[in-house]
Amino acid sequence: MKSLFHKPSPVDRRKVAVLYGAVMARARQPLFFEKLRLPDTFESRFELLALHMFLVLARLKWEGTAARELMRALTEYMVDDLDRAMREMGIGDVGVAKRMKKLVSGFYGRVLAYEKALRAEDEKEILRALDRNLFAAMDTNLPRLHAMRAYLLEQQAALAARPLAAFLEGEAVF
Repeated sequence: MKSLFHKPSPVDRRKVAVLYGAVMARARQPLFFEKLRLPDTFESRFELLALHMFLVLARLKWEGTAARELMRALTEYMVDDLDRAMREMGIGDVGVAKRMKKLVSGFYGRVLAYEKALRAEDEKEILRALDRNLFAAMDTNLPRLHAMRAYLLEQQAALAARPLAAFLEGEAVF
């Protein structure tokens, strides 16, 4: 029934899975939990996933139709993965629906906040966005915020240097 109303994605789901796996692996690096002392919770893992998804989506944003299709497929894959993860944690259908609505809304809010901060090229704006989102549940200190800002800018530059084909072919871009 879904195929009657939705155009099938031209993006190979296996390639999306590899790309998403690379995003997830980067977001789960031990350095975030050990060095930056983020708590290893669902919320922190979501914040790190949102940040890394933002980096990939921002890289693809102006690359044309194929990149837009990949962005859509990658975002859908993330939503499906979050849904599956909550169900594995034992959350029921009603609870999953409520939490997914909040997570998806929060994800897009974070994408907009990070995009605005980076576009402004204002160090304080970037620090505020990271503090408000990534470090919201904890007391932050300036060295931690600056380390995360440096990481964000480093990853943004590294992804900008990767050819579009690497993303479209589902390579592990990080």
